[in-house]
Parts: sequence; C-alpha cells; structure tokens
Amino acid sequence: MSTKMLEKKRALKPGEMLRLSYDECFKIMFGDPSNIEILTFFLSKLLGISYEELENHVTLLPLKTPNNTIGEKITERDIVAKAEVDKVKKIILEVNIDTEHKLSVSVIERNILYLDDVSSNGIISKDEYDNLPDTILINLNNFFVNTREKVIDEYMYRNQEGDILTTRHKIININIEKCYKLWYYKDYEGLSEKEKAIVISAAALWIEKKEEFSDCLKDLKTKPEIKKLMEKVVFNMCEDEELVRRFYRTEESDKKLREAIIRERRAEGLAEGRKEGLAEGLQEGLIEGREKGLIEGREKGLIDGRKEGITIGKEEAKREMVLKLYNNEVDINTIKKITDLELTEIEKIINDVKTK
Repeated sequence: MSTKMLEKKRALKPGEMLRLSYDECFKIMFGDPSNIEILTFFLSKLLGISYEELENHVTLLPLKTPNNTIGEKITERDIVAKAEVDKVKKIILEVNIDTEHKLSVSVIERNILYLDDVSSNGIISKDEYDNLPDTILINLNNFFVNTREKVIDEYMYRNQEGDILTTRHKIININIEKCYKLWYYKDYEGLSEKEKAIVISAAALWIEKKEEFSDCLKDLKTKPEIKKLMEKVVFNMCEDEELVRRFYRTEESDKKLREAIIRERRAEGLAEGRKEGLAEGLQEGLIEGREKGLIEGREKGLIDGRKEGITIGKEEAKREMVLKLYNNEVDINTIKKITDLELTEIEKIINDVKTK
C-alpha cells in the first residue's frame, strides 16, 4: 500500500486528541485572534496575574518584525503578544520539541535574538528607549536546560558575579513533558501555588486524550465559557482531516529521525563498547558486526586485531544504517548528514544491493 493511501487512512482513535505542542495546533489554540480569551487565560497562569486583571488587555503582535536583517527563519515566532497591565509586557511563546530531548546552542542564540528584536521593535527615539517594555520569552520545551533539571527555570542577563544587568528581559524555560507527569501523578510537593498553576497549564500541551484534557482544565479552575471554548477548538482540530494527516506526517518524520539518530549513536559507540567489553548499553548495537570484526582480527593473528575488528564493525554498521534509512524513504542528502559518508559512497552501497 502506498504512503498516500496510508495517509488517507490516518485517523485519531476514539478519545484521542492532537497534542497542543504540535506547532499548528499550538498556533490555532493560542494564536488565533478569535481565541484571545484562551491566550489571556494561559498567560494569566504562566505569569501569575489574575485573569480579571489581564482580560481585554492582551493583544496579538506580528510574528515577524518588519525589515528584519537576521533572517526569515530566525525571526519567525510561534506567538507574540502584548499585555498592558501595570507596565506593558511583551510576551513571546515558543514551543521547542527536540528529537533527542536536548537543548541546542541554536535555541540559546535564538532566544537572545528574539528578546532583543521584539523588545526594541518600533523604538525610534531616546525617550522610547527609556521606556522599553518588559519582554518575556517563555520556552515550552520537552527537555531540561541544565543539569539542575528544574521544571520551571528563569533566566536574566547577569555579569560573572551574578549581578542582574536588567530586569526588562527574562527567559522562562518550562519542561512541558515533565509538567504532564507531575500533573498526572499529582506530584506537587515543594511547588508554590503559582508554580503549581504553571505545571498544570503546561501539562495541557502534552496531553493526547480528551478525557485527560477535560480533567486538566478542571484542575486549572477555568471559567465555564473558556473551558467550553478550549474543548470546542480541540474538537474542531481533531475533526480536521488535513490537520490530522499533517500531524501524523510530522510524527512519522520525527520517528524516522529518532531511529536514525539511535543507529548513528550505536555505530559511534562500537569502538568504545568493545574497549569496555561490549558495554551493556551497546548490546543492541549490531552485535553480529562487532563479533565478526573481532573474529577476523584474531584469525589473522594481528596484534591490533581488536582495532581492526572495531573498524570492520563500524563500517558494517554504517552500511546497514545507509540501507535502512534508504528503505525508510529518507533522502540521500539527509543520509549524508547523518552518516558523514560521501554521496558516492552512499550511492555505491545502494547500487551494490540493487545489483545483487
């Protein structure tokens, strides 16, 4: 059955819903002007400001700044809003879902660019610089940003001695996957009321079942009309067949990338695994290839037979990885990036199999 035919059959199972952390779903739920009450409610929980105080004071801002010089991709945000309370606040909401659950350097650099760009956008005089709004970037991640593994982690610009340089810029990192687990098991020990509200709010983005979503909204003590609106938006998204298909395509693509990364890590770990006596963590990493390399090395009576076996095993691992990626319809340029092999080597491996 072709990929297109399979896609047509894609449908959510009864009781399932699209995760709101999926880029399109996130923007529909919180970035649609007709759902401004939902965004206001969400921000009230994340910022610790009452809904009544924020109501009618939140507006959406353009996702791109005009005449930017730092690139289309970099300046494309998920959600940008302005909250006009005691002091004007500009808020950027970003969802960062990483295949390896790791913080990348590019995310850090992008955070700083976002803060500076959004904060200063529209400033044209010295007086306006003196009245810069507070700018808050809220990252909704599926990873921790440091070894402390704080579910909610706040950052500001500081010097080496830890002195705060400005309070106008702030980055808040929230691990939504961990928030979901804390909410699911009702594990709120050590959390303040504000932190508990943030955890429950963020957990809603990681939910995949409609019943759980309703329970989460109850725990957030939402107003009936907001709860009804959120459930209506979720229902409409789940009924959108094209959106569901795009969601599954993204999920399948992420799955293939995860599998490719796992294979690459196993291949890279072959040498170290053998030196450590085939460490337990690499037992699934092409055992047959490793053993074959070791046996050949010993039979030749080479002193460095072990090293040669490692090389053979690694080459076999690379070959298998190329074929599996190719069979999973991963394009050749992507295979090149994953394996670090030249295009001619990749084509030779594929052609050798075709000619057999």
